[in-house]
Amino acid sequence: MIANSVFSVADLVTKTLNRQVAALPFRYTSRGETEILLLTSRRAKRFIVPKGWPTEELADYDVAAQKAYEEAGVIGKALHTPVGDYLHWKKSGGEAACVMVDVYALEVRTQLRKWPQMKRRQLSWFSPSDASGVAYAPGLAELVKNFVPSCTRF
Repeated sequence: MIANSVFSVADLVTKTLNRQVAALPFRYTSRGETEILLLTSRRAKRFIVPKGWPTEELADYDVAAQKAYEEAGVIGKALHTPVGDYLHWKKSGGEAACVMVDVYALEVRTQLRKWPQMKRRQLSWFSPSDASGVAYAPGLAELVKNFVPSCTRF
């Protein structure tokens, strides 16, 4: 059992058994600035990005886009290669596991008024620096702080 959220390198090596994929939804403002969409987790209400488990049926970037729709009600074009990754500690049934999250940028084209998890989550658009200040996972905070989309990559 891992205590007090302090982990050694050995913990990281032995506990990093799972992998998830996430979307990093972003849009451009009328001034051409980038905004990042974060949403609250269902239980703790911490700011996160939409994420889920990879499947054999879909490419990872398609899973990320699907989770963005289900959890945040956004539809867009996902980059086919990750823009980064971060470690996330997931608790399930009293057990903690380290999950490596591969993050795919998703340029938001449509934001829906209704979506599957709309009653479970709150959404907020942030500048990258503000998103960095509220993102729950330190690795996610660093990723959004340094995120610069490249239009030619989509």
